[in-house]
Amino acid sequence: MRLDLHLHSNASDGTLSPAELARFAAGEGLEAIALTDHDTVDGIADCSASCKELGLHFVPGVELSTGGDREIHVLGYGIDPEKLRAKLAVLQSDRFARMQKIVKKIQEKGMDITMEDVIAIAGHASLGRPHVAMAMVQKGYASSVKNAFDRFLGNGRPCYIPRRRMCFLQAVDWIHDCGGLAIIAHPVLIQCERRMLTQALSALLNAGADGIEVFHSAHSTADAMELEAFARKKNVLVTGGSDFHGQAKDVRLEQGLATWTQKEQDFFRLVHKDG
Repeated sequence: MRLDLHLHSNASDGTLSPAELARFAAGEGLEAIALTDHDTVDGIADCSASCKELGLHFVPGVELSTGGDREIHVLGYGIDPEKLRAKLAVLQSDRFARMQKIVKKIQEKGMDITMEDVIAIAGHASLGRPHVAMAMVQKGYASSVKNAFDRFLGNGRPCYIPRRRMCFLQAVDWIHDCGGLAIIAHPVLIQCERRMLTQALSALLNAGADGIEVFHSAHSTADAMELEAFARKKNVLVTGGSDFHGQAKDVRLEQGLATWTQKEQDFFRLVHKDG
């Protein structure tokens, strides 16, 4: 079975519309996808409708950012998007305020970037740093989105503003309250000592998470093997996704999923909410 359960559209910081994303996935031969945009469910209806037309199995999802000094992302699968939408409104307000602060820092560096520029690029999407980066590229202040992050927008760079994040427990509660399952996203990217990772994952599972994103484009084969053995031993849900953003990131559909041998069984457990 060919699938990818971690995809982003231009409803957040991807470059393809939800419908284009569905068509692209179908054209690449995928059988099932999940849309997991950052802090928004605005693309779910269009993506779902396109998947239905194309014969793709669709899973409505979301990706929430949590944590304080240590950022942890949580994927929600099988959510009721309308129920979650009201909860997400406060996060959208926080995103807008953060972008205003970032743009002010950019202007202080002598660059002619305005909120209007950023909003024009984002359209109706959930605002994020990639939209600021695209504005910088458009106006010639950076050679690429990556260059903008490396020089100005990345963590610790001169125009970086930290995001106010909800706590992990709140994100899990929101997902569960909206009928979904909460999965710890790309755990290798969690900022902790590697020898402490499984201990950290155990704590997050004990706090209510239903499973782990074992297979991901940022995970090596060795990472995936270690995480899968841990997840199987814990008997929690196993998922996988590339974290595809279109042209915004150098990541291919299904990247990182080649060693996922139990896709069909794991997907069945996920869609039947066997957490």
